[in-house]
Amino acid sequence: MTLLLEVKFGSQVYGTSTPDSDIDIGRVLLEPRQFIYGIQHLSNKSNTIAQTVEGETDTKEMYLRRFVMLCAQGNPNTLEWLYTPANHITYIDERFKRYIWDNVGILLNKDKLVASHLGFAKSQVIRMRQHESKMGAKRKKLYAQYGYDVKFANHAMRLMFQLRDLLKTGSIILPYGEVETEMMVRIKTGQWTLEQFDEFYANYHACIKGMINNWDSPLPAETNYDKIAETLESFYMEAYHPGVNF
Repeated sequence: MTLLLEVKFGSQVYGTSTPDSDIDIGRVLLEPRQFIYGIQHLSNKSNTIAQTVEGETDTKEMYLRRFVMLCAQGNPNTLEWLYTPANHITYIDERFKRYIWDNVGILLNKDKLVASHLGFAKSQVIRMRQHESKMGAKRKKLYAQYGYDVKFANHAMRLMFQLRDLLKTGSIILPYGEVETEMMVRIKTGQWTLEQFDEFYANYHACIKGMINNWDSPLPAETNYDKIAETLESFYMEAYHPGVNF
């Protein structure tokens, strides 16, 4: 299996880690060539995101085409890997850097990014109030202690900050600024009541909606699917047929 990218993500990169935080690792892999040229790609295997947990380390793996598709759909938890600070990049393949990392702009689309970030954030706000029977021990403890799941609340706020930066600058800025980091840590460690969070989140959400409607964002209005297809084709040709000119 050829590794293309390995990064740390999550609280270690955001600057909001606590002694209880897991270490999150993201990995992008090159598909076996039969997934591209054969019929195996018709199975779900080529689209599967594998997740393994060993101790405090949580590792997510996916194949390149799946990764690119999720980024093009505006998935905030995948796209952020392409903005990982250098000190949190464990490995990057030169071809991946040249074709994907340095061309992240072709994956961006304002409408998709807005819809995905607001949608993910809304789901976190809903879930933070829900006491689920299948919750893990850590989640149950948070809910019992604070009356809501502060980890979900923290994620919702992080998504708002991430969308703000995308709308303003066209990129994800990591780690977050000192003010944002301190705020997320306070939320994450239960220093905000549910009422305080609700009020701040509602006001910030309104500000973001105002930006969406009135801000002249540098984000592309459309996804360049032709350029994505051309880029992936070039990548696979070089990966599977090194040294051959087509």
